[in-house]
Amino acid sequence: MKEEIITEEKIEHQGLGSSLKNILFKPSAAFKGANFKGIIIFTIIMMLVGGLLAGWTGVSFITQNPEVPLDEVREMEGMTEESLADVEELMTSETMSMVISISIAVGSVLGIYVGWLIKGGILTLAFNLMGGEAKYSKTLGVLGLAWIPFFLREIVRSAWYISTGEMAATASLLHNHADIFVLWNVLLLIFAFSAVCGLSKKKTAAAVLGYQALNIVLNLGLSSFNNMFTGGIM
Repeated sequence: MKEEIITEEKIEHQGLGSSLKNILFKPSAAFKGANFKGIIIFTIIMMLVGGLLAGWTGVSFITQNPEVPLDEVREMEGMTEESLADVEELMTSETMSMVISISIAVGSVLGIYVGWLIKGGILTLAFNLMGGEAKYSKTLGVLGLAWIPFFLREIVRSAWYISTGEMAATASLLHNHADIFVLWNVLLLIFAFSAVCGLSKKKTAAAVLGYQALNIVLNLGLSSFNNMFTGGIM
């Protein structure tokens, strides 16, 4: 009996360090009694670093391969030789290079944060509708702790770029939504939300996989919509 009480007290007071250790070696225990306030602060810092890594990789690749964005411009319909020359001169200027670099870096970080907040709201609503006890702050904490696979992916991609000079994220959109890091993240979310929200794994899996499918469809739709206005389809 005493051992059970001690175990429960340890779970209730699990610190950030224990949660981080468990997420790698014992995922089922990482979210039990976790310090979600500490996790959210950690998540904000981790996503900032991850976003800057992604932005730095993108900026470095474009800086070393300026012809890549120019090739896309050249493929656009309705471009005359004069207008194409003006665009090329603008895009190769120091001012535009700086604007593009800042835009990529800031966009990478903001995109991660906005996606985190939106996903947290949607899943919180979904779990409550399913009869669970979901709180927005805890949902954000779970999403943040389960974002570690994506953080490790950015480290791997950055290391790959440094060693080869090539972008590792050149796979298709569908592949980027179904690689080993995404699958790891999905499994963590299913088990974590089941424990935190008091729902069966089938229900949490339905919500998590449903959101993942919706995200893929939206990204495919946005990609097709963008191609329509850049000459990729028309």
